[in-house]
Amino acid sequence: MPDANYMVLTVDDDLSARVLFKLMLERNDFAVIQAEDAYEALELLENTKPDLIMTDISLPGMNGIEFTAALRKRDDMNLIPIVVLSAFHNQEMIDKALTAGADQFYKKPLTLDNLRERLEEIIRNRQDKK
Repeated sequence: MPDANYMVLTVDDDLSARVLFKLMLERNDFAVIQAEDAYEALELLENTKPDLIMTDISLPGMNGIEFTAALRKRDDMNLIPIVVLSAFHNQEMIDKALTAGADQFYKKPLTLDNLRERLEEIIRNRQDKK
């Protein structure tokens, strides 16, 4: 069981990916909220502060790297870790995500192997930066 019932915001324009993320995360005892794109996620973040944000890179309008960079400019988002996901995982893409402020880059498809432990570690590492 997790130390706490962490809440994760997932951002992906692909419905099947959102359904899969929700299922995987809930099976690992995370609460899940979801958005189809960065703009919807920004609206949700006005009233909700998740423990972790997982965003796809390929989003309509504002992509996941731009979304990450926008969040890192906000003081209220400093302690929320961001994981960027993409099926396209060349080193340049990974570097762009990390430079924008992502805590971690994961390749899609996401696997269940140690998922809870990996995400809890990312949450703790960001909170330790207080």
